[in-house]
Amino acid sequence: MQKPKLKKIKQSDKQQRGPTAAIIDAAILRCWEFEATRWQEQKAYFRGSHAVASSIDKTRAEVIDSVRASMEKTHSNGSTWMGLYPIWFKENLETYVDNRLQALEVEGFVSSSKADIWTMISNIIEDTEWDLLRLVSDKMLPHRQLNIPDLLRPRN
Repeated sequence: MQKPKLKKIKQSDKQQRGPTAAIIDAAILRCWEFEATRWQEQKAYFRGSHAVASSIDKTRAEVIDSVRASMEKTHSNGSTWMGLYPIWFKENLETYVDNRLQALEVEGFVSSSKADIWTMISNIIEDTEWDLLRLVSDKMLPHRQLNIPDLLRPRN
């Protein structure tokens, strides 16, 4: 599959690079967590025989709002990702989320069949991977030196 062309990110301040892609990816993928874990519960209840994988749609605006809320969430030390990179978030968050959605599509986590509609298949992420995503987004304290090269293995 050909890689999509990514939009340029403004660099008004060289120090304002923003969080690593893994932090944004975790926030994006967790947009679908409730529906996906509900499907996993149904699968366990029905012992897999009647639980059919389904697709779950989110609009671009829903994804961006969810990521923004995740980045504004206060961690145990009182810090937020948005507070660590305020200019970057103000100028680049939406473009960066668009770029990460495209990257997650190439990796097989989400797809986009309609403009501004993103879809995840309910069984694409396993229970232990949801645990990792929660760990990264809830417990990882915001700091500038964080570098996580690959959060989850690609699905393609």
